[in-house]
Amino acid sequence: MGSAKMETEVIIEKDEESERPIPSIWRPIFSHIMEAFVEKDYSLVAFRVFAQFLRGQKNR
Repeated sequence: MGSAKMETEVIIEKDEESERPIPSIWRPIFSHIMEAFVEKDYSLVAFRVFAQFLRGQKNR
C-alpha cells in the first residue's frame, strides 16, 4: 500500500535575501518543462505555456 503524502501549499513570495521553495501553483508547469527535457524536446513550447500562465496570474 502506498502512503499518501500531504504537501504544504507554498505561496508565491518574493525574497531577495534567501531562496524559497517553488510555489505550489508553479510546480505542474515546471514538471511539464522537465518532462519535455527528458524527452529531448527543447522547442520551448512548455516555456510559452508557462509565460501565458504567468500573465494570467498577474491579471487576477
